[in-house]
Amino acid sequence: MRDVILVINAGSSSLKFSAFAVGTDPALSLYLQGQVEQIGTHPRLVACNAEGGLLVERSFEPHAVPDHEAAMAEMATWLRNDGPGTRLVAAG
Repeated sequence: MRDVILVINAGSSSLKFSAFAVGTDPALSLYLQGQVEQIGTHPRLVACNAEGGLLVERSFEPHAVPDHEAAMAEMATWLRNDGPGTRLVAAG
């Protein structure tokens, strides 16, 4: 399990995130990145590893992800249950 720092950027209709591995050389290195886009209209979660390999591409019904709070919940659920073995140690 990799310890990561999660960085989140909320836009008007998207939620972008990056996870940086802690304790690597250099001290922080990109581990994965992704976004929940088209929140409220055609929501979609997409994430890739540091090399650009697709980890998840999942679409949702508009009512399932109507706002940023729901987008955060979907992102967190994916990281916790299906993501590539991460343990969150900090977020910002």
